Amino acid sequence: MNIKPETELPKIEKGIPLPEKGNRSSGWRNLFMKMKEGDSFVFNGKQVTNMHMFARQCGIRIVTRALPEGGRRVWHAGKIKDQP
Repeated sequence: MNIKPETELPKIEKGIPLPEKGNRSSGWRNLFMKMKEGDSFVFNGKQVTNMHMFARQCGIRIVTRALPEGGRRVWHAGKIKDQP
């Protein structure tokens, strides 16, 4: 087994806080929580399935439609019935 010299190993850092769980998706959740029924936005990404999942976690039903110029428009279509 060949061990690299210590100068090539990463430096150990202490006291760096661990990010909160779910940090990567919090932007979507925040966006959906700010929306009112009938509000919409244009989405140019390809992760539409993930967007539906995040909306459902917020208790929101969304509807998406492809736009002729590209991307998709996403509407807040009301609260999910079985959610509080």
